[in-house]
Amino acid sequence: MSVRTELAQYLPVTLELIVLAMVISLVLAIPGGVFTAYRAGDRWTRSPRLTFVLIGIPSFRDGASSHLTSSPSSSTSSRHRDGCR
Repeated sequence: MSVRTELAQYLPVTLELIVLAMVISLVLAIPGGVFTAYRAGDRWTRSPRLTFVLIGIPSFRDGASSHLTSSPSSSTSSRHRDGCR
């Protein structure tokens, strides 16, 4: 099967998912934004800020920080002991 054939087969489904995701995000974001603007300064409108900050952390940075804090696996340490690279 050629690449063009596979793209033609999967592109409509991909575009449908993109449009559906955009519609769902707008349906949730617009009323949420209006509610937040209407109730500015309220405890319930300040609390989601932490969620948005945490979502905004790039996943590679989050993964790198967890990798640096974890202990090395046994397979990695045994390779270093044997001198294999």
